[in-house]
Amino acid sequence: MSVAINEKVIAIQSFNDGTLKSFGNGVYIGDKHIKDHPTLGEVVNPCIKLDTGQYVWGFQCWWQNEEKFRAVYGKHIKSEKIITVDQQWQPIDHDEPK
Repeated sequence: MSVAINEKVIAIQSFNDGTLKSFGNGVYIGDKHIKDHPTLGEVVNPCIKLDTGQYVWGFQCWWQNEEKFRAVYGKHIKSEKIITVDQQWQPIDHDEPK
């Protein structure tokens, strides 16, 4: 996926039969380590900080620049639903001093 760090995106859970379910809009903050994930451990994963302040990860959604997404798929959207992030893990930023 060609999205730049700090680019505004839409985090999509599913898009079927005209129904768009998304976690909402946010900013792609780059590939991060996941804090306290029970099975992924220290795996690096794409991370999106949603406008709500929550985080959603690449393994939970697919994402794209919102304007580009709506330009391509907007005419096919019959209904939209914002869903909640059921399980949330914070990113670990190894570049910050401890």
